[in-house]
Amino acid sequence: MIRSTIDNLRGKALGLLRRPSNSAVVLLYHRVIDLDCDPQLLAVNPQRFEEQMRLIAREFHPMSLLELGACVRRGSVPDRAVVVTFDDGYEDNLTIAKPVLEEYQVPATVFVASGAVGSHREFYWDKLEDIFLTDRILPGELAIPIGGDDYRWGFGEEISGYSQQRWNVLSAERPGRRQSAYLELCDKLRPLPFDQQSAVLDGLCRWAGIGTEPRTTHRTVTGDQLNQLVSSGLIDVGAHTIDHPILATLTMGEQRRQIQQSKDDLQRLIGGPVQSFSYPYGTRSSYTRATVDAVAEAGFTCACSNFTGELRRDVDPYQLPRMLVRDWVGDRFMEEVGALAA
Repeated sequence: MIRSTIDNLRGKALGLLRRPSNSAVVLLYHRVIDLDCDPQLLAVNPQRFEEQMRLIAREFHPMSLLELGACVRRGSVPDRAVVVTFDDGYEDNLTIAKPVLEEYQVPATVFVASGAVGSHREFYWDKLEDIFLTDRILPGELAIPIGGDDYRWGFGEEISGYSQQRWNVLSAERPGRRQSAYLELCDKLRPLPFDQQSAVLDGLCRWAGIGTEPRTTHRTVTGDQLNQLVSSGLIDVGAHTIDHPILATLTMGEQRRQIQQSKDDLQRLIGGPVQSFSYPYGTRSSYTRATVDAVAEAGFTCACSNFTGELRRDVDPYQLPRMLVRDWVGDRFMEEVGALAA
């Protein structure tokens, strides 16, 4: 009897030792808005976002990114913890997402590219969508220099309009001429310095006969709106560089400037500390170990990447993995989040 009890207790202890440690998940959003065209799949419909936040509040342990970062540094992760983050700093994070977050008391961090605050421009991927993936009539041919090379596209019968607003970059169908131009120009503009990106976009706008100002649906936050974001204490602001570059392509001096100045700019705007950072693009190839060290040296307490992985107690607090959230219905959202927040 005693031996059986001892064996039973030993088995339970071994089971506990073998059980994996608690795991959390950091969610990556960009936008909460209903768009006619969303080729990068960055937007979540407001009704679906409300459903997702309701499920987080009911089924998981919502917590702030700074709280999770502190837990990771202590070597522990709360069971079923879920953290909500946004990248880039779109206006709809305030006007649409914030009221929902407040309703369900779900904390969030909004990572802001400080150079885009109050900007009179759209991000390059948005302006390219405005030019090529809307129903505007285009000239028949485009010839433009980019980075010292000349490029040319012809649009044939596709000059008269665009009717495939539901197309996106993950679509299996073969892209048309407008879509090909959009994809190729995104690839060519992505590694360029901000001033060169802007110059190319200005030329494209002149070619298409449109202005460079942002559409009301694609505006970024202003300084006043940043303060409205943080006013309730539920949402905090993190840094996302100045110009949203691929940090790995820059010199270390320029990387440090992008990292430190974005922190300083945002702190001045909100009158408080900015303690977290998000790597633009966030893939393993878009930053380096030296970038991570520069983020730590700048005084940030944690930083987020953009690749999925288990977030356990031994994770690097300066490379927290995140799960990119799509426009998922509740069942799909629960399936995806539940697989990581075990």
